[in-house]
Order: sequence, then C-alpha cells, then structure tokens
Amino acid sequence: MAKKNRRARRPLTSTSFSPAPSPVTSEVTRPAPGASPIPGKKVDFATEYYYVVHDLRNMGIIAATMLTILVALSFILR
Repeated sequence: MAKKNRRARRPLTSTSFSPAPSPVTSEVTRPAPGASPIPGKKVDFATEYYYVVHDLRNMGIIAATMLTILVALSFILR
C-alpha cells in the first residue's frame, strides 16, 4: 500500500484559479462521421490506414498462438 503524504495542503486563494470561460453561443458545424473533409472527394481508407490491417494480423497470430499454448497445456497438465 502506498504511503500517505502528510504535507499540509495549501488553501486555494483567489489568485490561484481563473474563472471558467464563458460558454460559446454560436454552434459549430461539424461534418458527419466518415464524411470527406472536401465535398465531392472520396477518401481511400485502405491507403490511409494500411498499418491497421498489419496490426490486426499480428494480433490474430499472437492470439491464436496463445490459445494453442493454453489448449496444449490443459492436456499436458491434466
């Protein structure tokens, strides 16, 4: 268990914080999820996220290897 810190805490003073920013009254329009930032231009996700397929393949290989080891150990340690 972690040791408690017994230092005295400093009280908050009026100069230690700034007031909360005022809320923005105008709405910000955002594009729909999956929409292209440039209207009329299609985004090729295969070229932008080519590394994701590689990472998913590696995770699948590791998961299959671990599952195989666990099944083999369950038969060996019976």
